[in-house]
Amino acid sequence: MSETAQVDHASVLIAGGGPVGLTLALTLARHGVHALLVERNPSTTTHPKMDITNGRSMELYRQLGIADELRKVAVPEDHPFDVAWVTKVSGWELARFRYPGVAERRQTIRACTDGTMTLEPPMRVSQAILEPALKAILETRTGIDVRYGWALRSFRQHADGVDAVINCSATGETRTVRADYLAGCDGAGSIVRRELGIALHDIDIRRLAAREIGLRTVVAGTVRAFVERHQTPMDGRVYMVHFTSPAREVLERFGTTWHTQSPEGWTLISQNDRDTWTLHTLIGMGVKTEEIDPKQFLFARLGVEFDCDIIVANEWRPRLSLADSYGHGRVWLAGDSAHQVVPNGGYGMNTGVGDAVGLGWALAAVVNGWGGPRLLSAYAAERRAVGVANRDASARHTLVRLAIQMAHRASLSGEG
Repeated sequence: MSETAQVDHASVLIAGGGPVGLTLALTLARHGVHALLVERNPSTTTHPKMDITNGRSMELYRQLGIADELRKVAVPEDHPFDVAWVTKVSGWELARFRYPGVAERRQTIRACTDGTMTLEPPMRVSQAILEPALKAILETRTGIDVRYGWALRSFRQHADGVDAVINCSATGETRTVRADYLAGCDGAGSIVRRELGIALHDIDIRRLAAREIGLRTVVAGTVRAFVERHQTPMDGRVYMVHFTSPAREVLERFGTTWHTQSPEGWTLISQNDRDTWTLHTLIGMGVKTEEIDPKQFLFARLGVEFDCDIIVANEWRPRLSLADSYGHGRVWLAGDSAHQVVPNGGYGMNTGVGDAVGLGWALAAVVNGWGGPRLLSAYAAERRAVGVANRDASARHTLVRLAIQMAHRASLSGEG
């Protein structure tokens, strides 16, 4: 790298400013470590992504002293976490799984003294709301250098540290960063993971379903969907419509519900129990999502038209993936760069929060001189084991939801 290039110095360079990168930066700041965080996007995400921060993550945020502040932007504590299965929003309710809200869970936690419950209840909040809250805390309460609109372009690690090149998308400016360590929190398409040459191991979700639920059952459900609704076989893609609407009388017809699900393969998520929802729908082979009218797609799936504004709509593909390694030397991975799971159950971001706090503590120990580099190897071993467990839990969760969906579908068609 050119010696004439403008050079920045940091103990830790963090690539990625999502919840994992932000949490890592907060952890490093707590231990007095100078860090530089770069995020290629100019702002925090507009995509809802995660919608549940679990009790363990909230315990970790409590350790960082920010749990109560984060709860201020979440769904009110007296609101439930119910999941309902319905025919359509305009149809009827088939079943309801009742889950207590934060206030009720606090009472249960206080009454439980055997150590089986987290000290903090979970929190319902969209990632599109959580990220700005974490970023604001980081920028106003720490000395961390935070640069959105800056992307990591390349890096080279050596015995004494890491030399990296970052670039500003707005101005085209390029700078060199010399850091003791690099943390790749740069998501599923991680540049850091790719440059390290670390492979991902994938589990094929459709093959898993055929094996665990039974090929005959899966095929029968596919045929039934085609005959009854002219629905082509699913190819693993999901179409998301994120929207706002004042029509609570339509969208909350069955009462306050966190997730509303249908045997037809869609899930409607209430993001704030007020005016923001997200629809996720499995789509079939041959569907060209660029030709979809998001509003009409939304109306067709929910079975009713209503006043709404589309925030964002796009196709995505769920994955069950795990990196063969979480890094080596002076470069390490955390979050989606190391593991990807199906969003059901919140396994993804919450696993990443644990990664961030674990990696942050280990990096702080090494940088501050009260720990050795083997702590980083221990981080990788411990967190990859958690990644395996949570990937498998996500797979089981997905199969359970699919089995429930198919059972309701069979019952409605008179075959159950």
